Amino acid sequence: MNAASRAIAIARRGPPSIQRIGVLTIGFSGTAGGLLVPATSRGKLSVVAPLQLKPWTAGTVIEASSETGGDREKARRQNRYPVSLREADPTDQNFGMLSPMAATTVVVETDLGTIEIALDEERAPKSVANFLHYVDAKHYDGTIFHRVIPGFMAQGGRYDPSYEKRPVKEPVENEADKTRKNTRGTVAMARTSDPHSATAQFFINVSDNGFLDHTAKSGSGWGYTVIGEVASGMDVAEKMVAEQTGAQGPFAKDAPLKPIVIKSARRK
Repeated sequence: MNAASRAIAIARRGPPSIQRIGVLTIGFSGTAGGLLVPATSRGKLSVVAPLQLKPWTAGTVIEASSETGGDREKARRQNRYPVSLREADPTDQNFGMLSPMAATTVVVETDLGTIEIALDEERAPKSVANFLHYVDAKHYDGTIFHRVIPGFMAQGGRYDPSYEKRPVKEPVENEADKTRKNTRGTVAMARTSDPHSATAQFFINVSDNGFLDHTAKSGSGWGYTVIGEVASGMDVAEKMVAEQTGAQGPFAKDAPLKPIVIKSARRK
């Protein structure tokens, strides 16, 4: 079921005309006139219809394509696109190629390079909406990564190069009990000791940081909400944590001696 769901989730990016999306080996057997698609790790696809399936058996290779038609903007907002499936042609030169799943992506341009963050709107809807609020408001433009630690993470999103705080809105509810683990390459919301205090600050995990994961809905057990993952530019995060650090502004250590500025953060 997961394999089919991945292919169908890919189709949500479809343009107005039929487009070949990719091929995969289907991992289930059966028939259906319509299908409720489970949430995927990136993006959300609620219902796909009309869906044309025939009684394929496990191991059959299929091809997914999509046709949005009608009001594309409305379809995009509702995360709904018509999808059709058919058997793929093994002689096709693109046989076996599968496009990445659709996700809201934010492009973060810094002094050290560009990072693209694919957001996990399904597992962390409130936190992602919160993050996108700051992106759309251009809050992050001109802020810095103020805390970088090799083997741990790079954190930013609140201070400007003079270490003046940018204003923030009300904190967002902690969703770490539903999100993925704080593994290398994931992006999470920073907070204080209050588990529900995250506002604008975020950090990029440059190592697997299991001690930041949710274990219980109390005290330090809440963990840190992962909002997505680095889709490209992990080398930039590695450059950040390799920068020389020391005391800067209100911080006694771990602050880059040369500011790492976020030039802009925008939706892709």
